[in-house]
Amino acid sequence: MYYSELTAKELVNFRDGKKLGWAGGYDLVIDADSGNLLSLVVEKRSWLGGRVGEEVVIPWASIKRIGTDVIILDLPGGV
Repeated sequence: MYYSELTAKELVNFRDGKKLGWAGGYDLVIDADSGNLLSLVVEKRSWLGGRVGEEVVIPWASIKRIGTDVIILDLPGGV
């Protein structure tokens, strides 16, 4: 999968079914020593797609599945 393909996927927390928006406008945090992915940093967006100005850090271990259209997250307590 290409980095650009991730940006078209919707983020959904499977614990409460809450949609967290789209992955577009995010960064990957990578450990420089090990090369491991640590987290996904996502910009919160309004209903109309505008930036809210907040960032949500999603630990890579919380990403349970990357599907065709959706990234399924396991975030206890929601975001």
